Amino acid sequence: MESSGFENRQRIKTAQGVQWLTVPVRRNHELPIKDVLIANDQPWQRKHWRSIELAYHKAPFFDRYAQGFRANLMQPWAKLADLDALMLAYFLEVFGSRPL
Repeated sequence: MESSGFENRQRIKTAQGVQWLTVPVRRNHELPIKDVLIANDQPWQRKHWRSIELAYHKAPFFDRYAQGFRANLMQPWAKLADLDALMLAYFLEVFGSRPL
């Protein structure tokens, strides 16, 4: 995993412009991404949820999806790949898609 990569980052649109949400990870450039651990000594989940809520609470359909998204985000996560896989599965389900 590259130190300046996008594997643990996501952009959201806010009234002030683009904001990056970064999941803190324990860096080890030797590890494959499937083994990268999340640094849970930081309150990243609460901060991310608050940023998402502030940016999108007035958006159409926010209320429809907010509870499920928040529930997934706030689970205790150990590995970045597990978080990514669950979020991808959630969005595929929400948007009525299936993995290839």
